[in-house]
Parts: sequence; structure tokens; C-alpha cells
Amino acid sequence: MRGVFLLFVCVALALNPAFADGPHAGNKKHRAHKAEPLDQATKDIIEKVENRFEEIRGFSAKFRQTFHNASMGTKEESSGTVVMQKPLKMRWEYATPDEQ
Repeated sequence: MRGVFLLFVCVALALNPAFADGPHAGNKKHRAHKAEPLDQATKDIIEKVENRFEEIRGFSAKFRQTFHNASMGTKEESSGTVVMQKPLKMRWEYATPDEQ
């Protein structure tokens, strides 16, 4: 199930227009170059991922995240469960540090 979640996140980010030009899209110094055309092997992989994603109706996964605040010199850890259900439903349930 963890692999499915990571796959979902990668596909969602890859298809999100906000990330199309990368994190430095507004900075001319870091402008992305035009993407090369995809080869057939890459197209086949994308098709397999899309087909698998279409079969999935939902999933749940445990998560753990760490937030480092460099300016304050602190670290905060959170954990919980993320639940995704098609179409377009996602819920993050935090268990620590405080249930939300």
C-alpha cells in the first residue's frame, strides 16, 4: 500500500500544472529547458501507471513527517493516517503531536 501512495503522490505532482516549470519557474536564471519528446518505453510506463491508477478506488497509509525550523532551531514531528478516495477526496488524520 505504501508503494501505491508514493505512486499516487508522484503522479499527482507530475500532472499538476503548478509544478510544470519547476520551483524556479519565475526566475529567469533557473528557467527550465524545453522537455525532450518521450521515448516509447517512457510512454509505456506512463500508460501502465495511468491504467493502474484508474483501477484504484482509494487507499489509506500511515505517515510520519518532520518539520525543521532552522530560524528557531526546533524540530517538530507529526504522524497519522492519510486516506484517499476517488473522486477527489483526501483526509489527513494526525495522531501526534496533537490529534486534529
